[in-house]
Amino acid sequence: MPKQEIDSVELYYEQWGAEDAPPIVLLHGWTGASLLFKDFGPALAENYRVVAPDLRGHGQSAKPKGEYTIQSFSDDTRALLQALGIRQKVVLFGQSMGGLIALDYAIRYAETLDKLIIAISSARLLFSWRSWLEWQMIMLFYRISPEKMFAKQSEAFFHQPPGDPNLLNELVAMSLQTPKDVALNAIKHSSRADLTQDLGSMKTSTLVITSEFDMPSLAEGTRRVHQLLPNSQLVVVPNCGHMPFIEQMDFVVAKIKEFVG
Repeated sequence: MPKQEIDSVELYYEQWGAEDAPPIVLLHGWTGASLLFKDFGPALAENYRVVAPDLRGHGQSAKPKGEYTIQSFSDDTRALLQALGIRQKVVLFGQSMGGLIALDYAIRYAETLDKLIIAISSARLLFSWRSWLEWQMIMLFYRISPEKMFAKQSEAFFHQPPGDPNLLNELVAMSLQTPKDVALNAIKHSSRADLTQDLGSMKTSTLVITSEFDMPSLAEGTRRVHQLLPNSQLVVVPNCGHMPFIEQMDFVVAKIKEFVG
């Protein structure tokens, strides 16, 4: 189980592909982990060196006390790449909260990026009454029962039932690895982040991925990212929900290979 100490915090990560291949880094969302990419990572590894960390507080990484800010997650990502000896420019893929982290990383560490991929995410989580209401309901449900909330949410993430009957249970167990205090702290900081004013000056070539049946507020937020980024292209993944890299993996892999080259 590979781990790397970053700022006195042990981060777990998965890695696939040849070490001399062009690097792609995969950042998961809130209460996620590298487990989300267990098939997606190897599929990309035909062409790239793929690194997928468990963010601090998540999965098999350490869960220290403190503030779980978007900046701390992107700083960890930068430090992990340095610790792994990855000196060339990377492609950064961020999903959901991982997309917000990836945007922050791109703003502050643009010189280290080759290209950026933002999947079903937002530069500002609470940008409308609908988004505010959706997240209020999710967090209320989470505070009452994380187990029931994750069971309901994991099922809602898919447009069609996943082919693997054990997958939903795996996703619930994965999410419960994030302690409640960590999850609440991370979502507090995520909900306060607003990167919209910075997107217009970004020059990194970006692929923005949304899906046909994502949560309405996240689908709208993803399209807003595309509209605000001057050097971006939008891909709509058909027939899937919040997890296109699982539900329509072959389609997403093909689009990434086409974009990255």
